[in-house]
Amino acid sequence: MSLEKPTRPEASEKESTELTPTQRGVIASLCVGTVFVIMRTGARWFKNRRVPAKMEDLFMYLALVSFAITCSLYYATIDTFFNVMAIAAGEMKPYASLEHDVRVMLYEFFTVQFFFWLTLWSVKWSLLFTFKRLTDGLPLYNRIWWAVLVFSVLTFIGCCISNFTSCSSMHAWITAGECATARDSRAKDISLWFSLGADLATDLLIMAVPVRVIWNLRISPVEKISIGVVFLVGILTMAAAIIRSVSLESSVSSGQVSTTWLILWAGIEGAVGTCTRGK
Repeated sequence: MSLEKPTRPEASEKESTELTPTQRGVIASLCVGTVFVIMRTGARWFKNRRVPAKMEDLFMYLALVSFAITCSLYYATIDTFFNVMAIAAGEMKPYASLEHDVRVMLYEFFTVQFFFWLTLWSVKWSLLFTFKRLTDGLPLYNRIWWAVLVFSVLTFIGCCISNFTSCSSMHAWITAGECATARDSRAKDISLWFSLGADLATDLLIMAVPVRVIWNLRISPVEKISIGVVFLVGILTMAAAIIRSVSLESSVSSGQVSTTWLILWAGIEGAVGTCTRGK
């Protein structure tokens, strides 16, 4: 098929300068997450008169940086994705750099998943290190804490591996139309549900660490309420993960997951996660 001297319709040129709802959603999600992290950092600086630099703070900064990269990569793919959809629907003519743009888009889709999971797991590790001091002097709970940390690292590695195995090969991953076999469809489903299970299981274990300890500690009711609020937002994070996965599964058509749903819910879940540590 020749792609010589293709042109884009003028209407498409005009529309490409406008933000799509998906792009607005990505930007809004990043803004919300950034504001909450800045507020959290500012509150801690005001209280201690120094830049927060404990382990839970460092992981929170890592989460924000990773989330910014996630949003940037998704944002970069949107124009190409909608161009491809328009060409497939006959609403737009192929253009000279189409093949290159699609290849770059597929590279970005492959890479962005790692940063998305790094965002979620960085938030988890931030919470886990926040709860670490509650287990100091309690050998049993300290061992449980380490077990949960190891479990969280293993599940993160598992999610990354599942991304590699979603297609039969890296060539299939970055080549349009190659990652569409029955095997690939099953692998994508496995990756989706494994990552959801790993996400929820890790969240539940992290929140279970301090539950028994909290009520036995002599801390003020205000501190207990504050921790309770973190738990509540953690539940909202799990709800966002469930909605994202169920929505993606229900939108599967011919083995392909709706990309716009993937982008929007990734932004929402990442924003909710960073807001969890904005407390």
